[in-house]
Amino acid sequence: MSLPQRLSTLERADLIRLITNQPEPAYRFRHALVREAVYASLVRADRKRLHLAAAETLEAMQAVSGQPISPELAALLAQHYHEAGDARAQDHATHAGQAALTRFANAEALTHFTLALEWAQRAGATAELATLFAARGRALELLGRFPEALENYQALEAAGQAHGDQRLKLRGLVYQGKLRATLNPLFNPDEGLRLAAATLPLAEALGDLEAQAGVHWNTLNLHRFTGNMPAARASGEQSLALARAAGDVEQEAASLNDLLHVYGALGAWPEQQAAAHDVAERWRALGNLPMLADSLSTTSYYAAMRGDFDRAVAASTEAGRISRSINNLWGQSYCLTGAVIAHWYRGEYATGLSVVRECLRLAGLAGFLGAFALNRAQLAALLLDLGQAPAALDEAQAAFEFAETRLPAMRPMGVSALALAQIRLGQLASAAETLERVPLASVQHMLPMASGLYRAHGELALARRAPDAVADAEGRLAAMQAFQAPPLIIEGRLMLAQALRLTGQLAAARALLLEARPEAEALGARRLLWPILAELAGVAAELDAAAEADQWGARAQAVVTAIAAGLPGVAERAAFERWAGRLLDERRAPQTAPAPRPKRQSPRRRRPAVEPKTRNDRRA
Repeated sequence: MSLPQRLSTLERADLIRLITNQPEPAYRFRHALVREAVYASLVRADRKRLHLAAAETLEAMQAVSGQPISPELAALLAQHYHEAGDARAQDHATHAGQAALTRFANAEALTHFTLALEWAQRAGATAELATLFAARGRALELLGRFPEALENYQALEAAGQAHGDQRLKLRGLVYQGKLRATLNPLFNPDEGLRLAAATLPLAEALGDLEAQAGVHWNTLNLHRFTGNMPAARASGEQSLALARAAGDVEQEAASLNDLLHVYGALGAWPEQQAAAHDVAERWRALGNLPMLADSLSTTSYYAAMRGDFDRAVAASTEAGRISRSINNLWGQSYCLTGAVIAHWYRGEYATGLSVVRECLRLAGLAGFLGAFALNRAQLAALLLDLGQAPAALDEAQAAFEFAETRLPAMRPMGVSALALAQIRLGQLASAAETLERVPLASVQHMLPMASGLYRAHGELALARRAPDAVADAEGRLAAMQAFQAPPLIIEGRLMLAQALRLTGQLAAARALLLEARPEAEALGARRLLWPILAELAGVAAELDAAAEADQWGARAQAVVTAIAAGLPGVAERAAFERWAGRLLDERRAPQTAPAPRPKRQSPRRRRPAVEPKTRNDRRA
């Protein structure tokens, strides 16, 4: 019986169905169970022959078309060749895996690289093991399966040991060091530094520039996440130079990508902006969309920190679009972080709240751990600005506890968020205890960490009407100016002006406020502008300049009203306006601290020394 006759018989029996006659007849099994039953009935040798024939036919047809093999066809060919027991499965599985990683199809990439690795190990192809183990490990990391990634890299080290290949063993050690150096459940600075110290001499002895670049990249992140930014910069720039010397374009991009954080944290803005442009172009050229989105998200974050809010939102938007196109939930969450800062400073609270809550929702789906410290602290800050201190305290407490137990590297963010909420609720002693958990000196080179802590220390000093508030505020302003971040500098000037006013130095306070006001207006930073205007009104009132006080007060009220108009509901607007109105009234009231009363000398009775209550204490 001929093939067409056999097909006709199967079709009449309703086992297969004709789906097209062009360019050749094509059939589909009526039901998947029929297909499985037919496949199971074949002896192994027949199965292998059929898979081989299918693979070679598909490959021949593709060759006739003159088109390159697509990732989808590569995946199909890899499976057919694998079932046929043919080593050509390795190359096609590698091709399919690389394409899957590029579009963030991590589970699919893992399947392909596992298959390719199986064939490479069968063939004893040690030259390809490092690349395949690295790619498989990367897929596991992106899936959040870090213990399995560690086992994967340990298997690479063991393969090098078994084959007597020191370079292969070295790669396994470098990749293990990477897991210990980045924020994931296996983060371990002590183990990371031990691995780096053990690995670098081997890399140098072998003259392996790529491995040396990888070790210094790991060291960059170990220093970065433990707060030593100058050391992180030195390690990062050394990694970058070694990668360039080795011609390792991917390591160059990776090192530059993490230097974005280091330059931003140090306030080295020319270097940071040049690196941001350079690394984005590199990821575009490499076609690495996940890392392109990551670099744009970092660019957005630091653009917001330095007050370039338009750039922050634009970079966030582009990173989000790319992340959605490849279904990268981690990237969709991270890209929103910079946008939240921009909306917060602009006083766009409704948008800010919506964005930060979406950021946290996506982080939960993606396993983006950093969000539960950083973005929860952001949410607390937004709520505080809206006068919702109890809700802010809940979010701050959650951020603090998460950082303490899961991400110690982000403790400063949790500490500052919690302290600020406690200050707003009048819990000044508790705030002081909270702030003692992170010394300011430990974050002096870390802009994202230092900004919140400086803010909390300043607010605590003002709330307590500390006698050394002016000297402290001057020191904080100098530290803020070192970062060259305009929003932080403006806030530092506001706090110093408030401290000066408390000590009766009204002219100096007025001069600082007049300097800060146009800067806040130029940035569009309404969350800073209205307190500056309110403070100007209060200073003018104390200087008996009633008309000027009324003018500044009216302008402050206008900004508050504009912010309130952007809030989503009547209740939210009313709550904000009540809270802001109280602050406006307080700022316009006399602020000069009263002179201390002379102590009474009595032989019979002494009154216990009690810290005088501040306005915040009374409100609590």
